[in-house]
Amino acid sequence: MRALVIVVLVATPASAGRTYFGWFEGTDVLGERSVELQTRLTERNDLGDTRTRDTTLWLGAQIGITKHLEVTLPVEMVWASAVGIEQDFALRRYGAELRYRITDRDNALGPLANLSVTRDVVRRDVIHAELDAAVSYTFGRIYAGGSIGLVGDVNRGGLRLTVRPAVAAAAFVTDQVRVGAELHADLERDSGATSWIIAGPSLSWTHGRFWLSATYGLGIKNISSAPRLVWAIAF
Repeated sequence: MRALVIVVLVATPASAGRTYFGWFEGTDVLGERSVELQTRLTERNDLGDTRTRDTTLWLGAQIGITKHLEVTLPVEMVWASAVGIEQDFALRRYGAELRYRITDRDNALGPLANLSVTRDVVRRDVIHAELDAAVSYTFGRIYAGGSIGLVGDVNRGGLRLTVRPAVAAAAFVTDQVRVGAELHADLERDSGATSWIIAGPSLSWTHGRFWLSATYGLGIKNISSAPRLVWAIAF
């Protein structure tokens, strides 16, 4: 009986528990021919001098192509308000994303590359692209990871570039619950844009094929807070 319980506990995270954080996306990928529906709900409060407040709803269908490669088809909607600007809600972007993990999913070391290309619905001449490199390491009940990303908005007028670093660590409290913390930053290379940095506690829960992760990001620079909630169900 004990052996059966161990097998179940080891096998369960393979179908769920993709990330233990809100902002750091982790380095796990779906198994071949697996499908997952993921939702991300993100807030940014009092960003910059205009005190921008926005809430982003991200919905993505994720498909495991091989044991190393995953494809995501995301749709992103945003509600936003700022000083001197009326609040607005709109479909923002849609596109495709590729995630490639170099090692097998059960390897303690998890390097991953991510490429996302989406179309801006409002500014139709803009292509939004994200290129990220991430790595994680699992040691016993401890998980740690970090990433560095480049985010660009490209059109005929030029390129707007953002550097996006992140670090995170978490530990098992029970077999289904992890607690941790993470640091995330958006460092704008455009002089007219606002860089911001947050850090805060994270909590994640996995239950069979369902998982949920959350981080309450406290503002360190140019923002008061940026919480994010992520959940998904795998099929």
